[in-house]
Amino acid sequence: MKIISLITFLFLVCCSVYSQEVRIEKKKVNPEIIKTLLEKYPKAKRLKYYAFKNSQQIESDFRSQKQNISVTFNADNEIIELEKEIEFESLSPTVQLQITKYLVLEFKNFQLKECQEILSNSNPSIEIEIQYNGQLIDCFFDVNGKFISLEKIEENPINTQF
Repeated sequence: MKIISLITFLFLVCCSVYSQEVRIEKKKVNPEIIKTLLEKYPKAKRLKYYAFKNSQQIESDFRSQKQNISVTFNADNEIIELEKEIEFESLSPTVQLQITKYLVLEFKNFQLKECQEILSNSNPSIEIEIQYNGQLIDCFFDVNGKFISLEKIEENPINTQF
């Protein structure tokens, strides 16, 4: 068990993602992105925009019809990923069991913070955000509940400058 804990810790440190996104003002966002968002989500509220460091991707986070949504655009202003907040209980019992088994084994005393369905140009997946020992961690699973990867969430102050 100590070896598994050590491997998990080292993996977290090595795979740590240091705030890849920087919040930007609406006026710095391509108008085509804003138009696309408002066409697809006319009831979107509290829109926030982020630029990915070392990339031309833009992400928008917002609420629409009581649901948290995140949409990522590529440099050609095309949607490449869509994340929707869902209830963990909305997953099939089999998928819930697979995910829970993994989390209990790796993070014994974790707290589930958020569950999202990710639809991308590649494969759909499930993102589970947990809190473990005061640290936020995103765990990614395929649609069958098989573990894919994890990312440690670094909480840095939001910078609105490029």
